[in-house]
Amino acid sequence: MPRELSKPRTDPFMTFDSHLHGASRANVSVFVMAYNEEVNLRRCLDSVAWSNDVVILDSHSQDRTVAIANSYLNTRVFYHRFDDYSRQRNYGLHEIGYINPWVLILDADEAVEPELSREILDLVEQDPDIAVDVFLVRRKVVLDDRRITRNSTYDFWIERLLRPRAVHYEGTVHEKLVFEGGYRRLTAAIEHHQFAKGIPQWFERRLHYARIEASGSSAQPPIATILGDLFNRSTLVRRSALKRIFNKLPYRWLIYLIYNLVVKLTFLDGVTGLRYVLLESRSQYLQSRIRRIALGC
Repeated sequence: MPRELSKPRTDPFMTFDSHLHGASRANVSVFVMAYNEEVNLRRCLDSVAWSNDVVILDSHSQDRTVAIANSYLNTRVFYHRFDDYSRQRNYGLHEIGYINPWVLILDADEAVEPELSREILDLVEQDPDIAVDVFLVRRKVVLDDRRITRNSTYDFWIERLLRPRAVHYEGTVHEKLVFEGGYRRLTAAIEHHQFAKGIPQWFERRLHYARIEASGSSAQPPIATILGDLFNRSTLVRRSALKRIFNKLPYRWLIYLIYNLVVKLTFLDGVTGLRYVLLESRSQYLQSRIRRIALGC
């Protein structure tokens, strides 16, 4: 059984509903994985204050992460040792009971736009018998307190609103959600404050993920399968195929830079937009070096 941290205060499920605008509305649970996220967590939790059930799965943080989480009336905090991303997400979705049938998955460095909050709550209230189990959402990069969208990152749709029992994750890093049936898209976005801990830490995290992926590069599907997936009707399958092909390209960092400057017109996001794609290009260059070393190229 998952271990929930005790809270020396009133039961949140007896009090928080009274603070909601329209306490009788259908609601949505939230699931956040955390480890040493005191820099980010308060922003994340403030953005989902409307939820009557926010679950924090902590991997034994050494900072004030748990204290911050426990300061919110609508949170429940659980401990679980981290193994890999898929196993941790599957544990959080399947071993912890949720109050609501729908769960919104967030990273600690993310925040929900008010427009997305309203969209989600209206959706589950107006259409309780939704035919699909998964909804996709986009993310807006936040750098220097500015939200930027003129970049290829904003084109990626990710699975974040779902029914837990209908899905599971696979993969050690940049995990893939596995589910049957179709999906729908949400209009508003999640804010991604990925630079909140500083640019050096962002690079360190990116290269850590790249090393994990490179160590499993031998498990990639054959090229014929990847090319066939480019013509799949599913956005998610096409996205996965494009990523696999892009990761194999020489000078992928340069392709990324040119695409964002010429096609996405990232300069229209100002200096901040240009700075972001330059950081991403540098990251792509370093990741490609890691891949070449892993493959012995």
